[in-house]
Amino acid sequence: MDSKKYIDFTLNDYLNDDDFLRYVIKPSPEDTLFWTQFIADYASREVIIKSAANLIRAYRKQDSFYNEQSQEAVFLRISESINHSANQKTKAFRLNNLQNIAAGFILISMLSVLYYLFAGKVTTNTEFGQVKTLMLPDSSVIILNGNSKISYARNFNNGTREVWLTGEGLFKVKHINTDPGNVKPQEKFIVHCNDLNIEVLGTIFNVKNRRNKTSVGLLNGKIQISYPDLTAAQNKKIILAPGDYLQHGKNTKTVLQRLSDPAKLTLWVDHHLAFKNPTIQEIAMALEDDLGYKVQIENDSIAKYRIEGEINVAEVKELLQIISDTQHLHVSKDDKNITIKP
Repeated sequence: MDSKKYIDFTLNDYLNDDDFLRYVIKPSPEDTLFWTQFIADYASREVIIKSAANLIRAYRKQDSFYNEQSQEAVFLRISESINHSANQKTKAFRLNNLQNIAAGFILISMLSVLYYLFAGKVTTNTEFGQVKTLMLPDSSVIILNGNSKISYARNFNNGTREVWLTGEGLFKVKHINTDPGNVKPQEKFIVHCNDLNIEVLGTIFNVKNRRNKTSVGLLNGKIQISYPDLTAAQNKKIILAPGDYLQHGKNTKTVLQRLSDPAKLTLWVDHHLAFKNPTIQEIAMALEDDLGYKVQIENDSIAKYRIEGEINVAEVKELLQIISDTQHLHVSKDDKNITIKP
Protein backbone atom coordinates (compact mmCIF):
# COMPACT_ATOMS: atom_id res chain seq x y z
CA MET A 1 0.00 0.00 0.00
CA ASP A 2 1.14 3.54 -0.76
CA SER A 3 1.03 5.70 2.37
CA LYS A 4 1.03 8.92 0.32
CA LYS A 5 -2.44 8.17 -1.00
CA TYR A 6 -3.91 8.34 2.53
CA ILE A 7 -2.38 11.67 3.58
CA ASP A 8 -5.28 13.81 2.30
CA PHE A 9 -8.10 11.30 2.80
CA THR A 10 -11.40 12.55 4.24
CA LEU A 11 -13.53 10.51 6.64
CA ASN A 12 -15.67 9.31 3.72
CA ASP A 13 -12.55 8.29 1.79
CA TYR A 14 -11.35 6.05 4.62
CA LEU A 15 -14.79 4.45 4.95
CA ASN A 16 -14.87 3.60 1.24
CA ASP A 17 -11.32 2.28 0.99
CA ASP A 18 -11.19 -1.54 0.75
CA ASP A 19 -7.72 -1.81 2.30
CA PHE A 20 -8.74 0.34 5.28
CA LEU A 21 -11.95 -1.67 5.77
CA ARG A 22 -9.94 -4.88 5.80
CA TYR A 23 -7.55 -3.39 8.38
CA VAL A 24 -10.45 -2.52 10.70
CA ILE A 25 -12.51 -5.67 10.19
CA LYS A 26 -9.94 -8.45 9.73
CA PRO A 27 -6.39 -7.10 9.74
CA SER A 28 -3.38 -9.10 8.62
CA PRO A 29 0.00 -8.60 10.32
CA GLU A 30 1.06 -6.54 7.31
CA ASP A 31 -2.04 -4.30 7.65
CA THR A 32 -1.37 -3.69 11.34
CA LEU A 33 2.27 -2.86 10.65
CA PHE A 34 1.39 -0.47 7.81
CA TRP A 35 -1.25 1.52 9.71
CA THR A 36 0.77 1.65 12.93
CA GLN A 37 3.68 3.10 10.99
CA PHE A 38 1.41 5.46 9.04
CA ILE A 39 -0.06 6.95 12.24
CA ALA A 40 3.45 7.30 13.66
CA ASP A 41 4.61 9.13 10.53
CA TYR A 42 1.50 11.29 10.18
CA ALA A 43 0.28 11.96 13.72
CA SER A 44 -2.23 14.56 12.51
CA ARG A 45 -4.24 11.75 10.82
CA GLU A 46 -4.69 9.70 14.00
CA VAL A 47 -7.98 11.31 15.08
CA ILE A 48 -9.75 10.92 11.74
CA ILE A 49 -8.46 7.34 11.32
CA LYS A 50 -9.72 6.33 14.75
CA SER A 51 -13.08 8.03 14.06
CA ALA A 52 -13.50 6.09 10.81
CA ALA A 53 -12.52 2.82 12.48
CA ASN A 54 -14.96 3.38 15.37
CA LEU A 55 -17.81 4.10 12.95
CA ILE A 56 -17.16 0.89 11.02
CA ARG A 57 -17.03 -1.20 14.23
CA ALA A 58 -20.22 0.41 15.58
CA TYR A 59 -22.11 -0.30 12.39
CA ARG A 60 -20.93 -3.91 12.16
CA LYS A 61 -22.51 -4.64 15.55
CA GLN A 62 -25.92 -4.25 13.83
CA ASP A 63 -25.97 -7.69 12.21
CA SER A 64 -29.64 -7.82 11.26
CA PHE A 65 -32.41 -5.30 10.61
CA TYR A 66 -35.86 -6.82 10.35
CA ASN A 67 -37.38 -3.88 8.53
CA GLU A 68 -36.38 -0.54 7.08
CA GLN A 69 -37.94 1.37 9.98
CA SER A 70 -35.71 -0.34 12.55
CA GLN A 71 -32.65 0.32 10.43
CA GLU A 72 -33.49 4.01 10.18
CA ALA A 73 -34.20 4.11 13.93
CA VAL A 74 -30.65 2.98 14.68
CA PHE A 75 -29.29 5.76 12.49
CA LEU A 76 -31.53 8.33 14.19
CA ARG A 77 -30.53 7.11 17.64
CA ILE A 78 -26.85 7.55 16.86
CA SER A 79 -27.52 10.92 15.21
CA GLU A 80 -29.33 12.15 18.30
CA SER A 81 -26.45 10.93 20.45
CA ILE A 82 -23.97 12.91 18.38
CA ASN A 83 -26.17 16.01 18.54
CA HIS A 84 -26.56 15.63 22.29
CA SER A 85 -22.80 15.29 22.69
CA ALA A 86 -22.19 18.35 20.54
CA ASN A 87 -24.66 20.40 22.59
CA GLN A 88 -22.95 19.42 25.83
CA LYS A 89 -19.58 20.47 24.48
CA THR A 90 -20.99 23.82 23.39
CA LYS A 91 -22.06 24.54 26.94
CA ALA A 92 -18.68 23.59 28.40
CA PHE A 93 -16.45 25.53 26.01
CA ARG A 94 -16.62 28.88 24.30
CA LEU A 95 -15.33 28.34 20.76
CA ASN A 96 -14.14 31.05 18.44
CA ASN A 97 -15.70 31.39 14.96
CA LEU A 98 -13.12 29.20 13.27
CA GLN A 99 -13.58 26.41 15.81
CA ASN A 100 -17.36 26.65 15.47
CA ILE A 101 -17.11 26.23 11.71
CA ALA A 102 -14.76 23.27 12.09
CA ALA A 103 -17.02 21.61 14.69
CA GLY A 104 -20.05 22.09 12.47
CA PHE A 105 -18.25 20.63 9.47
CA ILE A 106 -17.16 17.55 11.45
CA LEU A 107 -20.71 17.03 12.77
CA ILE A 108 -22.22 17.26 9.29
CA SER A 109 -19.58 14.88 7.92
CA MET A 110 -20.26 12.37 10.71
CA LEU A 111 -24.00 12.46 10.10
CA SER A 112 -23.49 12.09 6.35
CA VAL A 113 -21.30 9.06 6.87
CA LEU A 114 -23.72 7.48 9.32
CA TYR A 115 -26.58 7.99 6.88
CA TYR A 116 -24.51 6.39 4.13
CA LEU A 117 -23.70 3.39 6.32
CA PHE A 118 -27.09 2.83 7.94
CA ALA A 119 -29.63 4.04 5.39
CA GLY A 120 -27.52 3.47 2.29
CA LYS A 121 -28.90 0.64 0.19
CA VAL A 122 -28.42 -0.75 -3.26
CA THR A 123 -31.82 -0.57 -4.96
CA THR A 124 -33.00 -2.04 -8.26
CA ASN A 125 -36.36 -1.13 -9.85
CA THR A 126 -38.17 -2.51 -12.87
CA GLU A 127 -40.52 -0.70 -15.21
CA PHE A 128 -44.04 -1.93 -16.00
CA GLY A 129 -43.77 -5.07 -18.15
CA GLN A 130 -40.02 -5.41 -17.60
CA VAL A 131 -38.46 -8.64 -16.28
CA LYS A 132 -34.92 -8.24 -14.95
CA THR A 133 -32.37 -10.73 -13.60
CA LEU A 134 -29.79 -9.59 -11.06
CA MET A 135 -27.09 -11.29 -9.03
CA LEU A 136 -26.48 -10.38 -5.39
CA PRO A 137 -22.98 -10.05 -3.91
CA ASP A 138 -23.23 -13.63 -2.53
CA SER A 139 -24.09 -14.97 -6.04
CA SER A 140 -27.76 -15.53 -5.19
CA VAL A 141 -30.00 -14.73 -8.18
CA ILE A 142 -33.25 -12.75 -8.21
CA ILE A 143 -35.57 -12.33 -11.18
CA LEU A 144 -37.82 -9.28 -10.74
CA ASN A 145 -41.24 -8.94 -12.33
CA GLY A 146 -42.46 -5.63 -13.74
CA ASN A 147 -43.12 -2.70 -11.38
CA SER A 148 -41.02 -4.27 -8.63
CA LYS A 149 -38.22 -3.10 -6.34
CA ILE A 150 -35.51 -4.93 -4.45
CA SER A 151 -33.06 -3.31 -2.04
CA TYR A 152 -30.27 -4.51 0.22
CA ALA A 153 -27.59 -2.99 2.42
CA ARG A 154 -24.27 -1.98 0.93
CA ASN A 155 -22.55 -4.28 3.45
CA PHE A 156 -24.68 -7.23 2.27
CA ASN A 157 -22.01 -9.88 2.86
CA ASN A 158 -21.26 -8.70 6.41
CA GLY A 159 -23.70 -10.37 8.80
CA THR A 160 -27.16 -11.65 7.88
CA ARG A 161 -28.00 -11.43 4.18
CA GLU A 162 -31.19 -9.34 3.96
CA VAL A 163 -33.28 -7.95 1.10
CA TRP A 164 -36.48 -5.89 0.99
CA LEU A 165 -39.01 -6.67 -1.76
CA THR A 166 -41.92 -4.71 -3.14
CA GLY A 167 -43.63 -6.34 -6.12
CA GLU A 168 -42.76 -9.85 -7.26
CA GLY A 169 -39.52 -11.80 -7.45
CA LEU A 170 -38.24 -15.31 -8.05
CA PHE A 171 -35.32 -16.14 -5.72
CA LYS A 172 -32.56 -18.70 -6.14
CA VAL A 173 -30.56 -18.36 -2.93
CA LYS A 174 -26.97 -19.56 -2.70
CA HIS A 175 -26.52 -22.23 -0.03
CA ILE A 176 -23.51 -21.43 2.19
CA ASN A 177 -24.37 -23.44 5.33
CA THR A 178 -22.77 -26.89 5.74
CA ASP A 179 -24.30 -27.78 9.12
CA PRO A 180 -28.13 -27.41 9.26
CA GLY A 181 -28.03 -27.90 13.01
CA ASN A 182 -25.77 -24.89 13.48
CA VAL A 183 -26.79 -21.94 11.31
CA LYS A 184 -24.62 -18.87 11.78
CA PRO A 185 -26.10 -15.35 11.35
CA GLN A 186 -24.06 -14.72 8.19
CA GLU A 187 -25.44 -17.94 6.66
CA LYS A 188 -29.04 -16.76 6.88
CA PHE A 189 -30.88 -15.10 4.01
CA ILE A 190 -33.98 -13.05 4.90
CA VAL A 191 -36.56 -11.49 2.57
CA HIS A 192 -38.71 -8.73 4.11
CA CYS A 193 -42.21 -8.05 2.76
CA ASN A 194 -44.15 -5.55 4.87
CA ASP A 195 -44.72 -7.41 8.18
CA LEU A 196 -43.79 -10.85 6.81
CA ASN A 197 -40.22 -12.20 6.89
CA ILE A 198 -38.93 -15.19 4.92
CA GLU A 199 -35.82 -16.91 6.27
CA VAL A 200 -33.87 -19.12 3.91
CA LEU A 201 -30.75 -21.30 3.82
CA GLY A 202 -30.62 -22.16 0.11
CA THR A 203 -33.65 -22.71 -2.08
CA ILE A 204 -35.90 -21.50 -4.92
CA PHE A 205 -39.14 -19.68 -4.15
CA ASN A 206 -41.49 -17.05 -5.59
CA VAL A 207 -42.67 -14.01 -3.61
CA LYS A 208 -45.34 -11.49 -4.51
CA ASN A 209 -45.79 -8.44 -2.28
CA ARG A 210 -48.50 -6.09 -3.61
CA ARG A 211 -51.44 -4.11 -2.21
CA ASN A 212 -50.53 -5.03 1.40
CA LYS A 213 -50.78 -8.73 0.61
CA THR A 214 -47.90 -11.20 0.35
CA SER A 215 -47.89 -14.65 -1.23
CA VAL A 216 -44.99 -17.10 -1.07
CA GLY A 217 -44.66 -20.28 -3.14
CA LEU A 218 -41.80 -22.73 -2.51
CA LEU A 219 -40.39 -24.66 -5.47
CA ASN A 220 -37.36 -26.29 -3.90
CA GLY A 221 -35.65 -26.48 -0.49
CA LYS A 222 -37.06 -25.22 2.81
CA ILE A 223 -37.92 -21.80 4.18
CA GLN A 224 -39.21 -20.42 7.47
CA ILE A 225 -41.76 -17.61 7.48
CA SER A 226 -42.61 -15.37 10.42
CA TYR A 227 -45.57 -13.00 10.59
CA PRO A 228 -47.84 -11.33 13.20
CA ASP A 229 -50.39 -13.73 14.65
CA LEU A 230 -53.81 -12.13 15.12
CA THR A 231 -54.51 -14.41 18.11
CA ALA A 232 -51.15 -14.07 19.90
CA ALA A 233 -48.85 -11.33 21.12
CA GLN A 234 -45.79 -12.65 19.32
CA ASN A 235 -44.98 -13.54 15.72
CA LYS A 236 -45.97 -16.95 14.40
CA LYS A 237 -43.41 -19.08 12.57
CA ILE A 238 -44.13 -21.70 9.95
CA ILE A 239 -41.85 -23.87 7.81
CA LEU A 240 -42.75 -24.39 4.16
CA ALA A 241 -41.96 -27.50 2.12
CA PRO A 242 -41.76 -27.66 -1.69
CA GLY A 243 -45.23 -27.15 -3.15
CA ASP A 244 -46.51 -25.10 -0.20
CA TYR A 245 -48.16 -21.77 -1.00
CA LEU A 246 -48.81 -19.20 1.72
CA GLN A 247 -51.00 -16.08 1.42
CA HIS A 248 -50.76 -13.38 4.07
CA GLY A 249 -52.36 -9.98 4.50
CA LYS A 250 -52.27 -7.44 7.28
CA ASN A 251 -55.12 -8.02 9.76
CA THR A 252 -56.42 -10.98 7.72
CA LYS A 253 -56.22 -14.72 8.22
CA THR A 254 -53.08 -16.34 6.79
CA VAL A 255 -53.85 -19.24 4.43
CA LEU A 256 -51.54 -22.17 3.63
CA GLN A 257 -52.32 -24.54 0.75
CA ARG A 258 -50.62 -27.11 -1.49
CA LEU A 259 -49.94 -26.57 -5.19
CA SER A 260 -49.92 -29.49 -7.62
CA ASP A 261 -47.53 -27.65 -9.94
CA PRO A 262 -45.71 -24.82 -8.11
CA ALA A 263 -43.53 -24.13 -11.18
CA LYS A 264 -46.54 -22.39 -12.74
CA LEU A 265 -45.98 -19.56 -10.26
CA THR A 266 -42.92 -18.59 -12.31
CA LEU A 267 -44.54 -18.39 -15.78
CA TRP A 268 -44.29 -14.60 -15.57
CA VAL A 269 -40.51 -14.95 -15.94
CA ASP A 270 -41.12 -15.74 -19.65
CA HIS A 271 -43.64 -12.86 -19.92
CA HIS A 272 -46.63 -15.19 -19.72
CA LEU A 273 -49.95 -14.06 -18.24
CA ALA A 274 -51.05 -17.05 -16.15
CA PHE A 275 -54.09 -17.42 -13.88
CA LYS A 276 -56.13 -20.19 -12.27
CA ASN A 277 -59.88 -19.65 -11.76
CA PRO A 278 -59.40 -15.85 -11.66
CA THR A 279 -62.01 -13.19 -11.14
CA ILE A 280 -62.15 -10.21 -13.50
CA GLN A 281 -60.90 -8.08 -10.58
CA GLU A 282 -57.86 -10.32 -10.08
CA ILE A 283 -56.96 -10.10 -13.77
CA ALA A 284 -57.39 -6.33 -13.69
CA MET A 285 -55.06 -5.99 -10.69
CA ALA A 286 -52.37 -8.05 -12.41
CA LEU A 287 -52.59 -5.89 -15.54
CA GLU A 288 -52.30 -2.74 -13.42
CA ASP A 289 -49.57 -3.94 -11.04
CA ASP A 290 -47.30 -5.73 -13.50
CA LEU A 291 -47.88 -3.98 -16.82
CA GLY A 292 -49.07 -0.49 -15.88
CA TYR A 293 -52.54 -0.59 -17.43
CA LYS A 294 -55.47 1.40 -16.08
CA VAL A 295 -58.47 -0.96 -15.99
CA GLN A 296 -61.99 0.44 -15.58
CA ILE A 297 -64.69 -2.09 -14.67
CA GLU A 298 -68.13 -0.63 -15.08
CA ASN A 299 -69.68 -2.12 -11.93
CA ASP A 300 -68.78 -4.23 -8.92
CA SER A 301 -70.80 -7.25 -10.01
CA ILE A 302 -68.72 -7.62 -13.19
CA ALA A 303 -65.53 -7.45 -11.10
CA LYS A 304 -66.64 -10.61 -9.29
CA TYR A 305 -67.20 -12.67 -12.45
CA ARG A 306 -64.96 -15.73 -12.37
CA ILE A 307 -63.33 -17.56 -15.28
CA GLU A 308 -63.14 -21.27 -14.53
CA GLY A 309 -59.95 -23.12 -15.40
CA GLU A 310 -56.40 -22.11 -16.21
CA ILE A 311 -55.27 -19.26 -18.43
CA ASN A 312 -51.78 -19.06 -19.92
CA VAL A 313 -51.25 -16.55 -22.73
CA ALA A 314 -48.35 -14.44 -23.98
CA GLU A 315 -50.24 -11.33 -25.11
CA VAL A 316 -52.62 -8.91 -23.39
CA LYS A 317 -54.95 -8.98 -26.41
CA GLU A 318 -55.31 -12.76 -26.01
CA LEU A 319 -56.23 -12.32 -22.36
CA LEU A 320 -58.80 -9.64 -23.15
CA GLN A 321 -60.31 -11.85 -25.86
CA ILE A 322 -60.74 -14.67 -23.33
CA ILE A 323 -62.56 -12.28 -20.97
CA SER A 324 -64.84 -11.14 -23.77
CA ASP A 325 -65.63 -14.63 -25.12
CA THR A 326 -66.14 -16.48 -21.83
CA GLN A 327 -68.03 -13.78 -19.92
CA HIS A 328 -69.83 -12.17 -22.86
CA LEU A 329 -68.48 -8.75 -21.96
CA HIS A 330 -67.45 -5.79 -24.09
CA VAL A 331 -63.75 -5.18 -23.65
CA SER A 332 -62.00 -2.21 -25.26
CA LYS A 333 -58.36 -1.12 -25.15
CA ASP A 334 -56.95 2.32 -25.91
CA ASP A 335 -53.19 2.40 -25.37
CA LYS A 336 -52.78 1.76 -21.62
CA ASN A 337 -56.50 2.14 -20.80
CA ILE A 338 -58.82 -0.88 -20.70
CA THR A 339 -62.58 -0.71 -20.21
CA ILE A 340 -64.75 -3.72 -19.32
CA LYS A 341 -68.53 -3.43 -19.45
CA PRO A 342 -71.65 -5.49 -20.33
